[in-house]
Amino acid sequence: KAQGWLNSAYIVWSGSSSSYTVTCDGNAVSSYLTRKIGSQWRCDIPGLAAGSHTIKVTSGSSYLSATVSVASHDRSGFAFNGSVTPGAYKADGTLKDNAVVLYVNENTKDKISLDVVTSSKGTTTSCTGIQPILDAFKKGYDSRPLCIRVIGKVTTPSVSTAGDLMISGSSSSKHISNGITVEGIGHDATAYGWGIRIKNADFIEVSNLGFMMV
Repeated sequence: KAQGWLNSAYIVWSGSSSSYTVTCDGNAVSSYLTRKIGSQWRCDIPGLAAGSHTIKVTSGSSYLSATVSVASHDRSGFAFNGSVTPGAYKADGTLKDNAVVLYVNENTKDKISLDVVTSSKGTTTSCTGIQPILDAFKKGYDSRPLCIRVIGKVTTPSVSTAGDLMISGSSSSKHISNGITVEGIGHDATAYGWGIRIKNADFIEVSNLGFMMV
């Protein structure tokens, strides 16, 4: 099965291979977005503009492909007012040009790393773990939009703020404003045991994410 949705699409298939390569319109799709659920494989592809897109799944010399129709998510309203576009996406549903994408699943939540600008002189700090990365952005020197994609069931990271993920600026007079999106991927993204706190922050977007046992 293959189907388009709101600025996204997915494809589900059966196969005995241990790995598959997925492309969309000839562009590679991150391997983090392909996973096995039960006896089937599934790949979710966010960040697509409205229109037709061709998805191709390859393993060795074998492949399957499908063309899907993607609709545009209605982003009108207070948050998307005029030229204001919160989060890491443009108004057309594609990622902003310099956006950084982090894939957070149960295996990567404490291993994911990113060099973040942490001074006015452009000094970068290497951060590991989703909360330490957000803490570095809190300083307000890194202007890149940040897209955090949550995949599957993710329990509380080892570093948190009293058990929650904290998105915060450094003070009430210095808000974080680079644009951050926290989005669940597919139909089963779950924050299990933790919530999200937003403080001294502007242009934050949270979508398609379930919360349990907080």
